[in-house]
Amino acid sequence: MAYFIIAVENCTADQRNEISKYVGKIGGYWHWMSDLWLVNTYGDDSAADMRDAIQAKAGSPICIVLKVNLPPGSVNWAGLFPTDKSKRWADWLNKTWKPGV
Repeated sequence: MAYFIIAVENCTADQRNEISKYVGKIGGYWHWMSDLWLVNTYGDDSAADMRDAIQAKAGSPICIVLKVNLPPGSVNWAGLFPTDKSKRWADWLNKTWKPGV
């Protein structure tokens, strides 16, 4: 499994939708902040592979893709979430970005 952080800037709604469709086909993703995706895939894509696919599907948004190494037992994150979304957002992170799940 591979984990990625994708951040974009100045994207249109259509570009965001194309990125979401793409990452949804290759794995699971968290996209509850408009210009950020946390992605887990079952392949062994590189950050450059993902960047190139985003460019092909969504045009040329300002974009950074980071591949994250998450060894078992190493998940460490902190966040401030809207009160009404806190449990849903945190549950996804705790369940999906926990290596070995």
